[in-house]
Amino acid sequence: MKAKIHEEIKEYCKLLKLSGIGEHFEEAQEGAGDYEEYLHRLLSYELETAEKRSVDRRIRCARFPYRKYLEDLEVDCLPQGMRKRLPELMGLDFIRRGQNLILTVIPHFLRSRNTSLAVELT
Repeated sequence: MKAKIHEEIKEYCKLLKLSGIGEHFEEAQEGAGDYEEYLHRLLSYELETAEKRSVDRRIRCARFPYRKYLEDLEVDCLPQGMRKRLPELMGLDFIRRGQNLILTVIPHFLRSRNTSLAVELT
């Protein structure tokens, strides 16, 4: 009986596109003391999964030629002025201050670096 209910829950979650709950509802049940804690765990899993899907969707919609991360950036190849500003960009403090960032592309040189920063921003 319980196995049938679990299968139905998984099917309902699939139909409702609640993959976080569908994947973790049994795990969330194990340590939950009451219904509220169980519901809180389920919703936390769903929120985490939705945020991850949102980031993946934004990266996919940006149609980057490939994924490159700031950690992979070859700092020695950057112009001196950019090397000085890189720690500020990597900290993403300009977002908290509400400042705009304009990226320009020098053909075949900065394209992958702009991709790195854009992936980091998502």
